[in-house]
Amino acid sequence: MRRGLQTFAELGYELTTVRELARRIGVSHNYVNERYGSKLGFWRAVVDFGCSEIGVLMSPEDARFGDDELLAAMVLRHYRNVAHHPAIHRVLWDEAARESERLDYLYSRYMQPTAVTFLPVLERLIGAGKVEPTSPDLLYFSINGPSAALVQRPLARRLAGQEFAKSEDLDPLAKTLGLQVITSLLPALAADRIPDVWPVASTGTDVRTASAS
Repeated sequence: MRRGLQTFAELGYELTTVRELARRIGVSHNYVNERYGSKLGFWRAVVDFGCSEIGVLMSPEDARFGDDELLAAMVLRHYRNVAHHPAIHRVLWDEAARESERLDYLYSRYMQPTAVTFLPVLERLIGAGKVEPTSPDLLYFSINGPSAALVQRPLARRLAGQEFAKSEDLDPLAKTLGLQVITSLLPALAADRIPDVWPVASTGTDVRTASAS
């Protein structure tokens, strides 16, 4: 699954052939079609695998948080997930740029449920004057946009200089980005009220320590 996900992340759906998938996974040319029915069927399987690894952005135990703390927790979880699982986020970014049944699949299965769950939180924060009036799409992009620094590493190294961006441990950068975004969105939230969700921000296996499968 992980090798298939990495292939789609590197090449994009259209340029990923069944033959190339078979070569990278190390299976026969007929494996993808026989096991998953088509390249699209395999794509759905690897996307489901990737999204299961990043887990949910909000958890039942978040009920102990206020709305501003909940938004802060979601932001930090998001950046840790991007740092630890960049391939699925590369796929999400690539698919978000064009209309397709694949984007419909991603949106209805993974994006829309989170958006629907979080919309009341956003509305309460705006109503309380803790977040500037905005729309859900602009909030999404204001949070997701900076994560390009974690996904587009070749450009990041050029912009930052090798001495600043040579490390492949992205946790410090991801946490800094998350805190900067939280400060921008919630300027009145005191630092000691930002939830410490970093160690448990994602479910599944850390891609940096797991063997390919």
